Amino acid sequence: MGTAAYIYIGLIFVIDLFVSRKNIGWTTVLNALMLGFFIDLVGNVLQPFYTLSDTLIFRIVLLAMGILMVSVSCVILIRLNRGKNALDALAWGLTEKVKKPYRLVRICVDAVLMGIGWILGGVVGLGSIAAVFLTGPTIQFLLAQLDKWGKKT
Repeated sequence: MGTAAYIYIGLIFVIDLFVSRKNIGWTTVLNALMLGFFIDLVGNVLQPFYTLSDTLIFRIVLLAMGILMVSVSCVILIRLNRGKNALDALAWGLTEKVKKPYRLVRICVDAVLMGIGWILGGVVGLGSIAAVFLTGPTIQFLLAQLDKWGKKT
């Protein structure tokens, strides 16, 4: 899984060089270098819990936690302003070019990437579809909340 992530991030990074160069920074590179390792690490740590995933409620909770954790990490990188992760750099750059809300652009980018993954033999399930339609809106919501909270202090 981690090796596939390195290939995927590398390809997105190359696209970013043409579409969204200003959104690339040292955190973009660090994220790209560490992502595959942590996918493998977390996968190995969670392996013993896979038997618990037979219950629907457990799967829904894990999915919601995963979408929230991904969204929070994206918000941190966006607000750190030292470079977004490769996928957000692409979505952010496209948002600026097409003048549409980030959440909509991110849904489109995620849907295209999910479609490519499916064509290449990947599995698309309800969790994949939920992630496509919830990650971008969750990131945009959290950014707005962070902005509101920052203005109060």
